[in-house]
Amino acid sequence: RCAASGASPFVGAGPSLVAGVSCVRLGFGGVRILLGMTIGFAIGAACGVTGLPRGTLHLRKAKKETIRKIAKYGIPLAATGALTFVVSMSDRILLGVLSTPDQVGIFGGAFDLSKNVILMLMLVVYQAGFPLVIRAYEGGDGRRVQAALSENATLMLLLSVPAVVAIAILAAPISNVFLGASFREGATQLIPWLVVGGWFAGFRAYYVDISFQLSQKTKIQVLIMLAAAILNV
Repeated sequence: RCAASGASPFVGAGPSLVAGVSCVRLGFGGVRILLGMTIGFAIGAACGVTGLPRGTLHLRKAKKETIRKIAKYGIPLAATGALTFVVSMSDRILLGVLSTPDQVGIFGGAFDLSKNVILMLMLVVYQAGFPLVIRAYEGGDGRRVQAALSENATLMLLLSVPAVVAIAILAAPISNVFLGASFREGATQLIPWLVVGGWFAGFRAYYVDISFQLSQKTKIQVLIMLAAAILNV
């Protein structure tokens, strides 16, 4: 189950990447590229659904109380994801309105290059450790839950903090390797700040939010991300 959970992002992103690159190669416009990526994600989601046990999606057999509990728990999580997207994209939209498309490209390149690397490292720890936390929680052993959370935090810090420092220090060489000449100077100045911000976002999502999920108080996550979205705008 852990392996399937870890592979799920690649199942969704793989077809999307292929579809997006194909649209670029064929010379389609930006809207069609996004459409191709959407179709790719839909294919990945369909592959995931087909792997579910039979009878899993029979909603008519589900009890209303069960549906209500799932909605109460899951809707705030979906809202948190939507607000996270707002926080990630609102900077580019505002920059496009207040500045030039060139500045949006520089910011976007630096943002994706720095933040995604850190989030990937933290996601590895989260995917590996979260099932252990759930197992301890279901067993009703508070000490085991605390121990599992402490181990996750320790490993996450050991992996991510040195990476943040390295990326911040090596911002110029990283920009020279991965970004075009017109992006490098601006990205070098932005990467140290963005990688630190990305670390805080990852630590919140992959460690702090676990407490709200275990206590089934996911509404608090929405309030946190709503405040972040307002301040970001």
